[in-house]
Amino acid sequence: MDSTIRYQLIRPVLDQIEKDYESLRRYAAFHRHVKARSILRQAERSLPLVKNLREKIVSGGPKKPNVENIYRIYRKLKMDLRASKRRLQRLALTESRIQKMNSEQILSAESAA
Repeated sequence: MDSTIRYQLIRPVLDQIEKDYESLRRYAAFHRHVKARSILRQAERSLPLVKNLREKIVSGGPKKPNVENIYRIYRKLKMDLRASKRRLQRLALTESRIQKMNSEQILSAESAA
């Protein structure tokens, strides 16, 4: 496969990863939990890597980055993103369970009084 075609194929995927990381960053910023902050830091560390990789692909130039390296970085970013989403979903689920238990305790205390 020609390298320019491969670059054209991976560019929209990197755009999507960049959008996902931005949304992850915003979502984690609203949580006050310690785990959410660590996920936020991970997303903030990974986002410049995505932007840098995207700029290298877009600029092209006489010294194009190695396509295999781009795919390796892309796969790592994709796995990081997937893991971060799972961690945030578990965190949100845990928080909703805690809120539900707290509201049930409040209701039972009100009914007992």
